[in-house]
Amino acid sequence: MNYLSRLNNHPFVAQYSILRHDQKENTVLIKLRIELVDGSILHMKEYTDLYTRNYAFHWQQADDTWLVRWDNAHHFPKLASFPHYQHDYRTGEEIVNDSFDISLIEVLEYIDNLIAKPRK
Repeated sequence: MNYLSRLNNHPFVAQYSILRHDQKENTVLIKLRIELVDGSILHMKEYTDLYTRNYAFHWQQADDTWLVRWDNAHHFPKLASFPHYQHDYRTGEEIVNDSFDISLIEVLEYIDNLIAKPRK
């Protein structure tokens, strides 16, 4: 889970801030604010211990307009991918989609692909 070295070398990351990083013997809590080269912002929060991984990745425009969020909160138990979700706000309404246990690098690749190939 060496996020910082991956962020330092990622071509789509303009800069990032560590908002919180608490690490004990078997637990890690990290919160990052990542500015991307297109001006959008990705907020990341992840907690891990020996048995648990809770995460949220929230991508938004610079003006705070929500774009997409990924998390594993227990909000939608009827989805096949429970507890993993993608909340898509790009149409102006929230659309909740199935997702998977996604990582920061996978989220950055998803965003990079969207920016490189805009929706029509």
